[in-house]
Amino acid sequence: MKSANPLLVATLLALGGAQAWAASDAVAEFKTLVANCKAFYAAKPATEVQFSEGLKSWIKTARLPIEVRYDVKKTDSLIRPFSAFIEITEVVAHVKAPGEEAARQLKVTAGDGLWDSSRFMYMLNFVYEDGRWVPVDDLRSRAARDKGAKGAKQFAKPFSMASSAADMQDPKAPYAACVPK
Repeated sequence: MKSANPLLVATLLALGGAQAWAASDAVAEFKTLVANCKAFYAAKPATEVQFSEGLKSWIKTARLPIEVRYDVKKTDSLIRPFSAFIEITEVVAHVKAPGEEAARQLKVTAGDGLWDSSRFMYMLNFVYEDGRWVPVDDLRSRAARDKGAKGAKQFAKPFSMASSAADMQDPKAPYAACVPK
């Protein structure tokens, strides 16, 4: 019986270990990106009171619980060995008031006297290329609006928009902290 070439066995073990190290490194980097994204949304003010020129009224805006989900997958590509996504869901509710102090006193919760609310869902897609996470021209953004239905708990059918990787890197984008610089 022939024995295995020790050099070949050592090389295969080293390659397997290097591949596992690269995968854990890529996943760790992506988890850091997700943690930054979650911290950004956690730091956003829960409520804001402002005068709306368009409505000619004071409004109180509340950002209701935000969900940030993610996943990383291995691909069969040697150039882009991993793909990943971050999905952000945010509900923003607005309530009109006759004055600034009245707006500050308002309670804003889903289904509790909402004047206007919107649910925003952003799907940010990335690939791991040249040792770093790169946004892909495949941002999916969905928004569902429930305008004018007091106490409504249902949202209208969402509409979708697609954006480019350049759009994803706009510092004014609502998900800017979730995209690597």
